Amino acid sequence: MRQKYSSRRSREACPLPGVRKEYRMLSDDERERYHRAVQTLKNTTINGTNGEITNEYDMFVRLHNPGESPGAHYGAAFLPWHREYLSRYEESLREIDCTVSLPYWDSTLEYGLPDSTSSILWTPDFMGNGDGEVTSGPFGYFKPVHPYYTGNHIERYVGKMWGRPMCLSDIDAIMEGTEFRDLSLYVNPALEGSHGEVHGWIGGHISWILSAADDPLFFMHHSFIDCIWEEFRTTRQKTDRYTEYPTQYWDVGGTEHMADRPMMPMGLASAPNTRKTFIIVANVRHATQPPQTVDPIICFAIYAQLPGALPACDKVVFALEWKMAVHWDCNAVANTVNKRVTIKPNLLKLKLLN
Repeated sequence: MRQKYSSRRSREACPLPGVRKEYRMLSDDERERYHRAVQTLKNTTINGTNGEITNEYDMFVRLHNPGESPGAHYGAAFLPWHREYLSRYEESLREIDCTVSLPYWDSTLEYGLPDSTSSILWTPDFMGNGDGEVTSGPFGYFKPVHPYYTGNHIERYVGKMWGRPMCLSDIDAIMEGTEFRDLSLYVNPALEGSHGEVHGWIGGHISWILSAADDPLFFMHHSFIDCIWEEFRTTRQKTDRYTEYPTQYWDVGGTEHMADRPMMPMGLASAPNTRKTFIIVANVRHATQPPQTVDPIICFAIYAQLPGALPACDKVVFALEWKMAVHWDCNAVANTVNKRVTIKPNLLKLKLLN
């Protein structure tokens, strides 16, 4: 039986709703508890749907198989399908440790680096290496359900295949819409298309739909996509955000994306008829809705004031408690921040050092 770390914590330490933070904004303790919960899922043996012996994490990997989930990609059901999927995954993590919420990974921060492969994301304290078989970090030597090149462990080839991290122009294009239909791939490819670019940029298992969820980074990437969707719903959508869903075949992207089709293998309808698919999961809120004592910040552009800056970075720095890049280039950082302010001043809430 898996250990439920929450049993060691007081009820006050297990708040509802949980808060999804940018991965690098987690405290060391929060990050370690999240890693441990994922590891526990991977190490918990269960019987599969066909009687096979598997583990809880791999069951989620199999749910993302296109053969099992024909309406999960390339159309209007992309967002509600993955929202429900993430909700179930997060619920499993919280059953292990109720203080854990699924963090999101804002890849626009990597886009802003002179060398995006130098991100601290690819270090042992965070997600481990990104240059082949993952042999470092909390998920080093994770054995995948689906083989890729070597077939032994999950693999990444950051920046070596195709694609790129998301950038603010992607966010701008997504936020141009005012109806849910504007997020469907066949109406505006900005969201699902740019999301796919990130899969290709990481490379390896996550670049292939069948094996994407083998890499735990997949869930944090999609948590960011869900965060963007929630920002769209609360700030841009003019239609009824609880009921609006496209009805035209050419808008939804095919039969499996129609409102009355079940989101297989979970069985829920694409339209918000069950479990309020279109509202943010009841037990979760993003860091876009912080406590009243904290200034609101957009979920896809998190910065903050550091207690003490690096010697050459005493004017403007990425917030993330120095958790952005392995090697700092202060001029590049300052230019990136200035560009962000210019592009989206109405959405970015920055705290700059004096």
